[in-house]
Amino acid sequence: MQKRTEKIRKMMKNNQIDFIIVSEEASIKYLTDETIDAGERFTVFVISRNDSFWIRNKLFPLKKHTFKDISYLDGSDYIRLLSDKIPENSKIGIDKFLYSKFLLELLSRRKDLTFVNGSEIVDEVRSIKDENEIIKMRKSSHLNDLAIKELVKHLKVGVTEKEAAYKLSEIYKKLGADGFSFPPIVAFGESSAKPHHEVTDKKLTENTIVLIDIGCMKDGYASDMTRTYFFGTPTDEMKKVHNIVKEANEKATKAIKEGVKLSDIDKIARTHISNSGYGKNFTHRLGHFIGLTTHETGEVSPTSEIIAKEGMIFSIEPGIYIPEKFGVRIENLVAVTKNGCEILNKVSHNPYISL
Repeated sequence: MQKRTEKIRKMMKNNQIDFIIVSEEASIKYLTDETIDAGERFTVFVISRNDSFWIRNKLFPLKKHTFKDISYLDGSDYIRLLSDKIPENSKIGIDKFLYSKFLLELLSRRKDLTFVNGSEIVDEVRSIKDENEIIKMRKSSHLNDLAIKELVKHLKVGVTEKEAAYKLSEIYKKLGADGFSFPPIVAFGESSAKPHHEVTDKKLTENTIVLIDIGCMKDGYASDMTRTYFFGTPTDEMKKVHNIVKEANEKATKAIKEGVKLSDIDKIARTHISNSGYGKNFTHRLGHFIGLTTHETGEVSPTSEIIAKEGMIFSIEPGIYIPEKFGVRIENLVAVTKNGCEILNKVSHNPYISL
């Protein structure tokens, strides 16, 4: 934990920031190994140039007392407790999740302070996973691989999307996962043309497409993977589109290594899909960062200015969506290495499953 705060302090110095106020639950976990869901109560972890400390409601006890602890009871003036620790004319980095009621109160009391976005620094440090984090991400993705293989076995004519999603929860529990990392997407037929489809009572029929986008939590880290299957005999168009998306995924993945612009990775997949005649049907970014949460700051998109660094983990998930007909998406998580990347998902892209 100390190494992580020291990395943040170095970046604070480079950006002439005196304090960073951290309120996001995942970032607090990352920096302190404490899990605190304070709800509407003011509980923050504060990093200064020289030390770190809590401003914490006593209702939320700490497992460890590694950092200085300034705690209070309901009804106390917690903003004053924070304000008293900040010298005049300081530059403060604010967490993107800090409630406006807290920030506005601090602003009204301390007009001498300068406020900037502090999450950019914390998020940049979080984006580079250490070896222990990568091990946990591998484990979470392995469970996800096992889960989708098991789930496919339960796809039968007449099963509903909701039933399949419920079955997945049972599978995760059996495998030892800690629950969903996000609500699963199980989309049959034309529902697969909606990238963020919510499960319904739609029943599975023969000779249709099935899109499954699932993820679990394990030891605090998230997984995320999408596969698209043919349930029965596919049309020629289904086979064509699936092959295009698979090739786009593979081409983009092959180009990943340290030093490559993430916008260039997106361009490789997007160009392949566009040259195949489906450019307008690829309607989202190529990928997102992932770790303690399913969607962390950072994206693989046409406008991303991020340069790939060893230890970054993000998704590669090209898709083609044809309204009222079907959609195809293939998603893997990848960990950047110096000379390439490690694909965390091992499940085949083969779309054929038996009735």
